[in-house]
This record gives sequence, structure tokens and C-alpha cells, in this order.
Amino acid sequence: MRSLTTCLIVPFLLLAGSPAFAADQFDLVCEGWKWAKMGGAAQEYDFRVRIDLAAGKWCESDCKTASAIRSIADDKLVLLDEGTLNSRMEVAREATFDRKAGKYHYRMLQTRPTDDYLEYQGNCKTAAFTPIPG
Repeated sequence: MRSLTTCLIVPFLLLAGSPAFAADQFDLVCEGWKWAKMGGAAQEYDFRVRIDLAAGKWCESDCKTASAIRSIADDKLVLLDEGTLNSRMEVAREATFDRKAGKYHYRMLQTRPTDDYLEYQGNCKTAAFTPIPG
């Protein structure tokens, strides 16, 4: 005859041994600052980032398209690290999340064909995952 305690504890032990899906899929809810011009004035800026480590995908804001995560480490996620350099265009973009400090940072710098700049950063808290569109 099994005791009531065994009946209640065993299901929890089974759950503890299963993969932690919540840790692999989460949203970042961030409060921070945005700069639209290098050296310009900062504006308050709140944003949300969806991260699916299991699928290796992420997206921001309206999340029209998902992008592949560049690298995953215990202390840092490199979500975006790309550049285009040719005779017509020079642009660099990067997005990182410091997992220990809870800080997100995005920067885009374009110098050709026109000058353009966007940077934002924020302190983030994890929240329930919002699915990324297919």
C-alpha cells in the first residue's frame, strides 16, 4: 500500500528530471535607453525580445521574422553579429544579452550609402515566452 506522501512526491520528482523548457524559451522585458544619433541625447525606451534557445532563434518587438542566435554561453548570448562591407554599403549590427547582469545591448552603425545609427540598451527581466512566428 502506497502512502499519500509517495503519491504526491513521485510526480514532482518525475517533473524535476524532465528538461526545463521554461529556461530554454523566454521573453526579455527590458527598460532602458535609445540613441538615434551617435553622441546624441538618449530617450527612454522599453522593449521586448523573444528568445528560444532550444530552436536557436530570437526576434524583437513585432517579431515579423526570426533570426538565428549566433552563440549561446552560460554568461552571454550573442544574438546578432553581422556586417556588410562592399563598394555600395558599409553597415555593422550587433545584439547581445549579458545573462548574469540582465543587460541587453543593440547597436547598428551604417556609414555608406548614408550615415545611420541606432543603439539601445536596457536592464531586462525574464518573462513567459511568447511564441515566435514560424
